[in-house]
Amino acid sequence: MLAYYQLLGSMMGFAPPEWVALGETGGSTPAPGGPPAGGPPIAGGALTDWTTVVGTGPFMLTDFVIGSSMTLVKNPDYWQNDERYPKNKLPYVDTLKQIAIPDSASALAALRTGQVDMWTDMMGAMTMKQGETLAKTNPEIQIINLPRPGGSVMPRVDKAPFNDIKVRQALQLTIDRASIAKNYYSSSKYAKPVGLISPEIKGFTTPYEQWPADLQEQYSFNIIKARDLMNDAGYPNGFKTTCIASSDQDMQLLQLVKSEFMEIGVDMTIDQMDPGTYRSVQGAGNYDVSFSDGMAGLVWAVSNSLMIYVSTYAPSSNVGYVNDPVYDKMWADWNAAATDTEFKNIANEMDMYGLRQHWSITLVPSSTPVACQAYVKGYSGEIMVDPIWGGAVRARLWIDKSLKK
Repeated sequence: MLAYYQLLGSMMGFAPPEWVALGETGGSTPAPGGPPAGGPPIAGGALTDWTTVVGTGPFMLTDFVIGSSMTLVKNPDYWQNDERYPKNKLPYVDTLKQIAIPDSASALAALRTGQVDMWTDMMGAMTMKQGETLAKTNPEIQIINLPRPGGSVMPRVDKAPFNDIKVRQALQLTIDRASIAKNYYSSSKYAKPVGLISPEIKGFTTPYEQWPADLQEQYSFNIIKARDLMNDAGYPNGFKTTCIASSDQDMQLLQLVKSEFMEIGVDMTIDQMDPGTYRSVQGAGNYDVSFSDGMAGLVWAVSNSLMIYVSTYAPSSNVGYVNDPVYDKMWADWNAAATDTEFKNIANEMDMYGLRQHWSITLVPSSTPVACQAYVKGYSGEIMVDPIWGGAVRARLWIDKSLKK
């Protein structure tokens, strides 16, 4: 699994220059031997027209219906063989159809009746409770729980009142993680706090059980201590603030955080907006607090997680506007590291340092169940929501026809 996370961090898409130029000019036909000559404009440009998609992936897009489905067929010229069976050319399946089923009850019914082969993270997250129910009602269906990051409330630490670490510590102490895990996620397994990096990425972060006692205490649920810290910081009656959030995030979870903050007098207004507006407002830095339902215990490439607190990445990744020379120095050391041991040691140091600064008010991680029929083979729990790596995973899936029959 770790190899997957490291690989994902180094993957990127490449496109031929003549295709990119086609989109830039709005031309319809590439000129021989180079970028296209001018042509009649194409609505939206070639780069947004699915019929002009090009690439070297395992599948070719043949049909796309917005909000409904997309159909892909095997790329006969795909360059890779299966690492597990080197003589086998990929992909295995001839046709792959991904369908959108907005209603989870309908999606579960389709899975139970064999109308779909898999319910993946590409279809939208299945809840842990749905996964547990499915395991009881349909034990023949394979269920693999993928790690999912937890939510984070990320304040602008460059301005009052959040530039005072006592305020941030107080807010951290209001989060009842055990209650969230048990009552919201229905699983006490995820009651422990995490830093930026998921404990699933072994060696790059320190598990909660190994944190120093004083740090564990800072992430406990302690309203009395939180009120004392607020009083010491000069806010005995709390204060008002506003948190921006995207409408496609977990608003119910954010409302829970809002109610817990109120226990120490912090009245947080939630400014919910559409995803595009949210990104624009965040990019301009026009907020006091920003919410994300997936920024604690990240399962990204480790470098992508660590850069969240690097000063030069504000506000694109560093939405809290953290500017800490000690952390920035560690980031420079990370980029100069040459061995696996060095990378692990520096990552642990950076993650622990960030935890002590309380730059994020973190909730708890959870998991996303992925379900597939017993006859689907070749799947080992890889995350498939990423369009590049997702295609690579699907290329290695195959159907046991005898089992399906």
